Amino acid sequence: MYNYPDSYDVLINVYMEKKEWNTAMDLAQKWLQIEPDSPDANEVMSEIYAEQEKYILAIEEMKKALAIQPADADLYFKLGQLYEKTGDNSSALNAYQKGLDWFMDDKPKNVKKKDKVLSRIKELKK
Repeated sequence: MYNYPDSYDVLINVYMEKKEWNTAMDLAQKWLQIEPDSPDANEVMSEIYAEQEKYILAIEEMKKALAIQPADADLYFKLGQLYEKTGDNSSALNAYQKGLDWFMDDKPKNVKKKDKVLSRIKELKK
C-alpha cells in the first residue's frame, strides 16, 4: 500500500476519528511491517485499543513502544493512565514515576504536564 510511515499515521487518525477501529488497526499493523522498530506505531496501536476500552491490549502495545524507546516520558505517562483505567494504581504510580525520571527539560508545556502527573501521583498515593 504505502511505504511512508507518515502516511499511515495520517490515515490511521482519519479512521480513528470515524471510529473504524478494524481499518485503523490494519493500517497500524502494516506500518509495523514497514517499520518494525517504530515506537510510534506501537503507541498508535495502544491508542486504538484504548479507544475501544481494551486496556490490557493497550498496555501491551505501550510496553512494546517503551521497549523500543525507554527514555520517553510521555509514553510512561500514557502507560500510567492505562493502568489507572484497569484499576492497577500501583502500576500506574510506577509508570508515572518512571516518566518523571525521564523529564529532561522545563519547557512550559512539559512543566504543565509534569505538574499534572505529580498531581495524579499525589492523588493515587492517598
